[in-house]
Formats: sequence, structure tokens, C-alpha cells
Amino acid sequence: MKTEKSKTQNMLYRKFLALIVVLFFVIFCGCSKNQVKLSDDVVAQANGKSLTRADIRAVVPVGTKDGDSIEMANRFIEAWVTNEIILQKALRNISENDETITKMVEDYRNALVVQKYLVNLIAQKTGKKPGEEDIAAWYQKNSSRFILDKCLIQGVYIAVPQSAPNIMQAQQWAKTGRSADLQKLQEYAIKYSISYDDFRNVWVPLPEMLSKMSSAIVPSDEFARKNNFYVTSAGGTTYILRIFSSIPSGQPAPKSYIEPTIIEMIMKERKEAFLAKFKKEILDKAIKDKNVLYHEAYKK
Repeated sequence: MKTEKSKTQNMLYRKFLALIVVLFFVIFCGCSKNQVKLSDDVVAQANGKSLTRADIRAVVPVGTKDGDSIEMANRFIEAWVTNEIILQKALRNISENDETITKMVEDYRNALVVQKYLVNLIAQKTGKKPGEEDIAAWYQKNSSRFILDKCLIQGVYIAVPQSAPNIMQAQQWAKTGRSADLQKLQEYAIKYSISYDDFRNVWVPLPEMLSKMSSAIVPSDEFARKNNFYVTSAGGTTYILRIFSSIPSGQPAPKSYIEPTIIEMIMKERKEAFLAKFKKEILDKAIKDKNVLYHEAYKK
């Protein structure tokens, strides 16, 4: 079935491209008797340059609705033709030997070549992900840079319809916090919950959790310190939150909470250190090999 569907889509797509060719010549070329006949693969031509069906396929994905495809292709064709006409006019008015443009092109090309080389080199030399020891060492040295601006909590959260059975029992299971009771709460959640989250091993911002509960409570450090169990109801739903651990705002963020950021920072520092070392070494070698010379007025 998939093969037949694919064949049908491809056939329709080929028909669509043929229609685009016809539409283009009707709209843009008119019916001049002096019109030059183009090959079947060419959709448009401007100043000797050709736009082909393959170019259209690259910008109009297979499966796009017919109406959208035609509009997308028409816009692309018109933009291409217009750009080619303007380009040719510009070339006639600006000398190809214009030193400013020549230098700009050369500088841009050189920058691209250097950038591509360095990106590939850095990926080869520093692409390895930091290990746990590296992450721990970096965190110990830099934890003071990541001070919490909100309270974090670990716990269990469940939301159930107020029509669900045994809600009081579910509250009791959450409140005790015992492993056996939490297992029962999980089984209850599978059957009746709208939402359930056991985040005892993950730090979550308190404001984020209270927001999920549609709570009007202000998410303060004091709330987390004084309430390890909280229940509220709104819109026909009962929300239950059991807090097992909390870290108040103003304290360093725990390592696990910022680990993705730590990895990113380590990788950034590695890249910068490698790049600085590489540039120094390659310059020193070039000077030593006399591939780089400085005027005596400039002391390196």
C-alpha cells in the first residue's frame, strides 16, 4: 500500500511540475511568436542562466498540497528571475574588476575556509563529552556562579478528578511518604490520575509545580520549609503534592540541576583553550620557519 501511495504521490508531483512550467510561460513569458523554446527540464531562463525542475524540487517538498505548491513555486520562480535581471544590470554598471568587491569576495571566502577548518579541527580535538569527574570538579570550583533565584523541590505530585474514588486514601499514601504507600499511590495514579509525577530524584522549581496545581499560594522558601504536604482543589480537580527535599533561593544550585549547563561551559572552555594554544603554536612555528616576517619597527 505504501509503495502504491508513493508512486501516486510522485506521479502527481511530476504533473505539478509540468503545470508550473506551463503557468510560468503563460504568466511571465506571454505568447510572443519570437519566444525561444526551452528544453523540458528548464522552467525559466534569464540572461542565459537556467532554472530547472530540480531547482524547484529543492524548494517545494514532495507532499505539499497542490495549491500551496503552486504558490510556493511561483514565488520562487519570480524571485529567481527578478534577482537574475537585477544582477545582470548591476554587473553592467559595476566593473567586474572593482577592487572593493573583489577584496570583499576574497575576504569572505577566506573567512569561510578558515572557519570551516577550525570548526572541524575543534570537533576532532575537543568533541569528547566531559566525564563525571570533570563535571564534579568544575561544579566544586564554580558552584558560587549559579545562585538560585527560586526555591527548588523534590517530591511526588498527582492530580485526579474530584469524581475519582478514594481520594482521601490517596492523600494519606502521599502524606506518609513511605515506599510501600508511594507504590500504592503510583498504582492509583495509573488508574485514575490526570497527571502524575514522581520527581524525588529531580529538582523542580517550586513556582513551576504550584502553577501546575492552579494554586494561588505564593511559591516562597517559607512555604517549602513549612509544608511537606499540600492539597488543593480547582476546576473539578484535586491536586496533591508531597515535598521530600527543598533548597531555598539564594543557595548554589545543585549539580544535577545545572549539569547540562556545566557540560556546555566545560566544552566552551576546552574549545577556547585549544584554539588559543593552537593559534600560538602555529604562529610560533611560522615565525621560526621564517614563513612570517615582521618589520623591524614592529617588535613581536
